[in-house]
Amino acid sequence: SANLRVTAHARGVEGIRVAAEADAHGIEHCRMEVGMGEWQFDHELARMLADKGIFAAPTLAASYRAFQRQAAGGKVGIRAGAIPFATRQKNASMLREAGIRVVVGTDAGASLCRFDEAVHVEMEALVGAGWTPVEAIHAGTLGSATAVGVEKTLGSLEAGKLADVVVVRGNPARSISDVRQVEAVYLNGRRVASRGHAT
Repeated sequence: SANLRVTAHARGVEGIRVAAEADAHGIEHCRMEVGMGEWQFDHELARMLADKGIFAAPTLAASYRAFQRQAAGGKVGIRAGAIPFATRQKNASMLREAGIRVVVGTDAGASLCRFDEAVHVEMEALVGAGWTPVEAIHAGTLGSATAVGVEKTLGSLEAGKLADVVVVRGNPARSISDVRQVEAVYLNGRRVASRGHAT
């Protein structure tokens, strides 16, 4: 009612429905959980999200490293009944198939989700869920910028926008992991980092 963008934190079907009925602009996680450790994709709810143009950020990176460590026998803070990573990827894929605009959001800082790699892990996970590398990059650039309402100045290389650019080695359009090979970072056209060091 204050004309501000609102993104809801919702993993469960009921929470997602409440947020959608309240016209939230986006849903973080959006995992379609129906109980502790239970996942059941709600197609009717997904249609509502798509019809209302609500964004979904599946935050696949959120527990990725924690699941890896757990699989290797390490102790981690994954809650009992956490939805497995492969199911989370399937959920993200089904969100997209339903016509929902899926964007990159990472939950960096939680469950071994490191700030220095979370966006890379998220895009790689989207590719693992069926996105092409270019689609995953779009979800993390213009898609995310649009989700938070800054697409007029950020998210793509166009005249009149801020020249915020990441230069990478390799070809991330062919291999999404090349987004990790950062050569330089520019903010508003000014080089601020080169080969991992601030300039």
